[in-house]
Amino acid sequence: MTTSDFGGGIIVGDGINLENSVPASTTNTLYNDAGTLKFNGSAVGGSSYTAGSGLTLVGTEFNTAGTGNFDQLLFTDENLKIGTDSYSISSGISIGYQAGYNSTPSYYEVNIPLISEYDSGYNANLVAIGNKVARGSSFANSTLIGYAVGADSYCYTSGSAADGYILNSGFIGVIALGDAAFSGAYFQKTNGLSVTDYIAIGRESCALTTNCENLIGIGSYACKDSIELEDSIAIGSFSLRYGSGNYNIAIGQGSSQSCSGNYNIGIGYNCNFGVVGNNNIDIKAAVGNSFIGTNSNKLHIQNTIVGDTSSKLLAIGNVGSADLTPDATLEIKPKIATDVGLIVQAAFSHSASLQEWQNSSETKLLAVGPDGGLEIPSNVPSTTTNKFYNNGGTLYFNGSAVNTDTNTTYTAGTGLSLSSTTFNLDFSSSAIVTEVEGISSNDNDTTLPTSAAVKDYVDNNAGASYTAGSGLTLVGTEFNVYGGSGHFINLDVDGAFTAVTKSFLIDHPSKEGMKLQYASLEGPENGVYVRGTTKETFITLPNYWQDLVHNSSITVTLTSVGSFQPLFVESKSNREIIVGGVCGYYDYVVYGERKDVAKLEVEW
Repeated sequence: MTTSDFGGGIIVGDGINLENSVPASTTNTLYNDAGTLKFNGSAVGGSSYTAGSGLTLVGTEFNTAGTGNFDQLLFTDENLKIGTDSYSISSGISIGYQAGYNSTPSYYEVNIPLISEYDSGYNANLVAIGNKVARGSSFANSTLIGYAVGADSYCYTSGSAADGYILNSGFIGVIALGDAAFSGAYFQKTNGLSVTDYIAIGRESCALTTNCENLIGIGSYACKDSIELEDSIAIGSFSLRYGSGNYNIAIGQGSSQSCSGNYNIGIGYNCNFGVVGNNNIDIKAAVGNSFIGTNSNKLHIQNTIVGDTSSKLLAIGNVGSADLTPDATLEIKPKIATDVGLIVQAAFSHSASLQEWQNSSETKLLAVGPDGGLEIPSNVPSTTTNKFYNNGGTLYFNGSAVNTDTNTTYTAGTGLSLSSTTFNLDFSSSAIVTEVEGISSNDNDTTLPTSAAVKDYVDNNAGASYTAGSGLTLVGTEFNVYGGSGHFINLDVDGAFTAVTKSFLIDHPSKEGMKLQYASLEGPENGVYVRGTTKETFITLPNYWQDLVHNSSITVTLTSVGSFQPLFVESKSNREIIVGGVCGYYDYVVYGERKDVAKLEVEW
């Protein structure tokens, strides 16, 4: 061995032979301890390292084997491939059997320069998790999670060499979650480099689409099998399936399925189903397909509202397909004969008109005032035929003033004569019968009795011919009901009827020779009621209750029949009671307070 001393350094021409010896002091000392090289008291070399969980040590190389626990993994080529036949290229992650399999940049068009920022190839910046994810496909800046998500999808774009286009450039900006979501998609473009912006969430959502772009499909089979569908949103299973067109929004199961129009919005079950028109809005929840069909510019809400947004027409109530073009700006169609077509309810202390008709200059032509009075401003229509109008304070109809008497309108009957607008008795008529001349006569004479004769007749005949019956007293010429009791076949009281007690008294219906008496139920109101038994979810009240009963006074009692039902009142009015929790028959009683009479004064 040749050595040289340069400032304490050691230059060795050949190898250094260290004898097996442990020095007394090991500090800063390199030595051989029974074949182990040590420095400063510690071993030097690979023998100080052991393979942990999931690793094997072969010489100086660690290898993964089986499973292990790793705090951090660093891949210098920015690719992570886990799973049999998993494949990834350019900043990608492939996890699962055949994830990204057979998706290589081998399909570039020959002799065409790559000008795309993704010219590093397919599957750039891709996260693919699940068996067969992105297999045989091309994606960039995308996230694909689930079995066969994005599998077998193809994008074919073409152009001239000068444009620098490529074939099969791939899908960019895709998020697909769910088994087979976005699988089997196909797109062929005549310009542009790639197909962009998909969100597919749900089993087979956006799968097997052809020439579709910029879609959001959420729900099983959403947008599946669609052709040339772009810039659209589908939320709900089967929504926008078999769809085409642009700028459509579909929310709900089967919404806009087989729809091929543009700018359509569908919300609810099977709404806009098969619609081929444009600019339609369909909202429904019941079973059955939409009836918009081939029409455009239509509004439909669950068989209750139909409108034409182009013509600005609207029909409400019991509407159907025949009302897609309403007959008026507002058409009201009650469902049944007892339904009120239109109610305008005043606010408390209402002062403005309840209804008002105006001309194009907003001049009032006719109005219903807050008290229900009909207001007819002075206005003479251009055509007066069959018209009722106010001409300067005089009512006219059909061009003539109303209530104007003429000789030709009225004729004098028997015993009368007509002079201008005055009727007079015709004393020369033999039809004049004088019954009072001091004696009863019917001799058709033409003389009137004297006042003395009339008085004499009254004095001699009044009172003697009349007697007070049961329950009545006669004072002079006046009959009174007071005290005792009486029997009346019919008693009509125009006003209040009061009594200490009120009851009915009839012959006993089942015990011969006996009577039956029931007393009236009293309360601090002028109350009415209806009752019955039904199994419907609604109770239709008599139509006259709207004018008879205060809406705010209504109370309802419900009783299950046969078995328990969680019955409750969803809503109530003087037209109808809506009942929830109905599972069968139930009894009901509905009470209300009359509004056609003054409120009962209970105490004073």
